Amino acid sequence: MNGSNPVMRIIDVAYQNVGELDRTKVSNSLKSPGMMRVPLNTPAIEVFSRIKTSKTPLILVVDELNELRGVVAPAWIEKQLQDRKGGAGQTTVDILIDMELDPKEQVRGFQHEWLNFERPVLYYCNGGKHYTDRCPCPAGHAGKCEAED
Repeated sequence: MNGSNPVMRIIDVAYQNVGELDRTKVSNSLKSPGMMRVPLNTPAIEVFSRIKTSKTPLILVVDELNELRGVVAPAWIEKQLQDRKGGAGQTTVDILIDMELDPKEQVRGFQHEWLNFERPVLYYCNGGKHYTDRCPCPAGHAGKCEAED
């Protein structure tokens, strides 16, 4: 937000236990042209300001080597934030701004068990060869999707 406050990065709101995901499906997702790939240090507010949750199946958070470091399921993140932090009429960006300015959140590095380590429900879109957070895939790919365990 400003020079005196830490910035909440997209990795701070990402599911981070990506090692438990299927490596082939992760690789396919990283290659899929419709997937949004974002560097891990990108401000979360910037990312959520430019997406349409209803049209974004998943955000892949990558490091400088294009290795997957986190997964953001936008619809799931919005629900988690609304349920745990939101107030009436607040948008996801409003909630992220409030969290970024909150000294308690700054001390904890914006990390939360419910945000970073509870796995969102993921699906694999066989038509587009990528992970998604809902079925049917919001990218409109033909083909069945399957729920991940």
